[in-house]
Amino acid sequence: MKLKGFLSLAAGILTLAMLFSACSAEPITTDSAKTDIPETTSAPEDKSVSLYVDCNAAPGGDGSENAPFCKIPEAQTKIRELKSTEGFSADGINVIIGNGEYRLSEGLNFTAEDSGTKECPITYFAPNGGAILSGGVILSYTDFEPLSEDEKTRLIDASAKENVVKVDLSKYGVDPEAIETVENSAMELFIDGDRATLARYPNDTFLKTFRVIDVGDTHEVYSDTTFDQHGIASLVPDFVSYDVNTRGGTFMVTSDIRDRMLQWTSMDGVYLHGYFKWSWSDSTTLIGDFDPNKSTITLSKSITYGVSSKAPFYFLNVYEELDSPGEFYVDKATSTLYLYKTADFESSELMLSALSGDIITATDLSHVSFKNLTLCATRGNGMTVSGNDILIDSCKIYNVRGGAITAAGNNITVQNSELTNLGAFGINISGGDSTTLTPSGNLVYNNLINNFGVIKRTYQSAVAASGCGVTVSHNEISESPHQAMTWSGPNHVIEYNEVYDVCLETSDCGALYAGRNFISYGCVIRYNYIHDVGSGTALANGIYWDDGLSGQTAYGNIIANITNNAFAIGGGRDNVVENNLIINTIRVPISFDGRTREALLDPNAWFTENAKMAEAIPTLQNEYWNDTFPTYGQLIPYTADYSGDPDDPLLSANPANNIIRNNVTYHYFAGARKHSINDYTLEHCTVENNPTIRINHEALDAWITGDTSIINDPRTLEKCPDFKPLPIDEMGRVE
Repeated sequence: MKLKGFLSLAAGILTLAMLFSACSAEPITTDSAKTDIPETTSAPEDKSVSLYVDCNAAPGGDGSENAPFCKIPEAQTKIRELKSTEGFSADGINVIIGNGEYRLSEGLNFTAEDSGTKECPITYFAPNGGAILSGGVILSYTDFEPLSEDEKTRLIDASAKENVVKVDLSKYGVDPEAIETVENSAMELFIDGDRATLARYPNDTFLKTFRVIDVGDTHEVYSDTTFDQHGIASLVPDFVSYDVNTRGGTFMVTSDIRDRMLQWTSMDGVYLHGYFKWSWSDSTTLIGDFDPNKSTITLSKSITYGVSSKAPFYFLNVYEELDSPGEFYVDKATSTLYLYKTADFESSELMLSALSGDIITATDLSHVSFKNLTLCATRGNGMTVSGNDILIDSCKIYNVRGGAITAAGNNITVQNSELTNLGAFGINISGGDSTTLTPSGNLVYNNLINNFGVIKRTYQSAVAASGCGVTVSHNEISESPHQAMTWSGPNHVIEYNEVYDVCLETSDCGALYAGRNFISYGCVIRYNYIHDVGSGTALANGIYWDDGLSGQTAYGNIIANITNNAFAIGGGRDNVVENNLIINTIRVPISFDGRTREALLDPNAWFTENAKMAEAIPTLQNEYWNDTFPTYGQLIPYTADYSGDPDDPLLSANPANNIIRNNVTYHYFAGARKHSINDYTLEHCTVENNPTIRINHEALDAWITGDTSIINDPRTLEKCPDFKPLPIDEMGRVE
């Protein structure tokens, strides 16, 4: 189900105004004051300067409309010349980029020298949205050749022998030393804009590890030598780095997997990708050794959390497994790309991502806008920008190996853009001053972000906010194997977003996820529509405050169709969960466990981060934090040698001062969907008026298919008189 929202003009103005004020836990009001517009008798003289760029123009142009530059860097050079001219003055400089594909052998780089000013901002824009900045190289189908008999013999699938073709990449100037298809900055192939699949086995499912012989070196240090699978504890005490713990694990495979591997000519360059220990941590690793006599695989290097039995994985980068249309393989030794032809092979666009860096890099830039641009086909990120007063508006970024946008600084806005088919993240944005609670003024507004985390499957968010005071508002986010949003630092606001079809491949995760710190107080999650989270065995949460995250507020959210909990709260303090509507969770509506307190009482408890987390508290107990968050200045940081009262509500490890009230849950079987809240929280917090109301399957099915009448069900106010109406029509993107 997909919801489109419409925000009133006044509410939109107030949402943007939040950039200039500290965040509060109060709902946004839709009232706005009337603004008097002064009368004018004539329009002011336009003193802006326009430069033109057209990739189809002849070289040697002067940047005028009739003789445009043919490359964007030429406009940069001209702007620098203008700015250095004595007496130059303008109300703005506009670089108008014409339609066409701008093939980039290297990315565009902007520095402080390319900055505008408040009085004379600089804008790079494509009026018709037809300017495409591409790091790709187009491969011609006429350059592809049939395979030799030896090459055909190696292929397992009979149909592949006549359908796989090859092309010599040296014809396109591809540096053999730069060819990589798996590791960082790997090149990719796109067929008619769709990401082609690197040859793998199996094609679209996972295999399972069998018996573990040796877990290998791991990042996770166990208290003893007991593992949850067969293994050898070979850890250096108090793990320090991968320079010490580097040995890959060894595990057995079943006979059918062994027999399949015996059909491969070589294990050189064959990788494994999988969730080798936890379902929220993926790894990609070369095969170090294969012993067919023992049916064992040894990994070339250690995996963060080691190897476990029955762990899902698949093989990657296997020439012999070219067996379905759109699969490809690159032989680095011969610079040859092999492709299983699609049905429309001769009429399709075949684009290889040749650019290894970011398409646009901006460092210490200010007062510059990028509008209506399309960026695609790079092994790096779409844009990496730093500075102040930067606008990215109505851009499209797709088919990148890395993320879409990394932005660091203040007053940076990313809005009205479409970010899709991303190897990693959507938008990573940071700014502000956490120590003084100075907001960044950064805004992520009204963007469509989908199909992200395609290559790196975990901890790649559509939006990741850090620093202080970032607003994430009215975005539509969908289609990822793991989380949709995360944040770190104080006073962020996440509001009016629609999030769905995420966490589709992982468990113990959340659509909106953050955890394990005391530095994120004042963050507000309000009026979001979060639905259809998790899938099958992927047990995911709607909103997940993990491992003691504290100082959060969530109200007015609609959370529906969740494969685990609507709220999962891992023992934090000073949190508020209020006036949320929860519909159909597989487990419980609100889960609030006591992991931080359990670790305080039991030195052998699994959670071991209390003392480390508490180290940040004294550094932030200053006039800014103590005034804004009165409880913060009174917190007692837990240390390993703490000898005071373990029940003290002000001890940082105790989940005290939480408020959970006026949350309404609808489920077809109310009796089994009660909240799960630990005893200490029940005793030292406000937990009240959180009813679960039973509905029939027909009403639930109606909700799933688009009938939102449940939010107006009279039983809501009967069971919870203080429940406030939710603005469901305002959640999601603004058309």
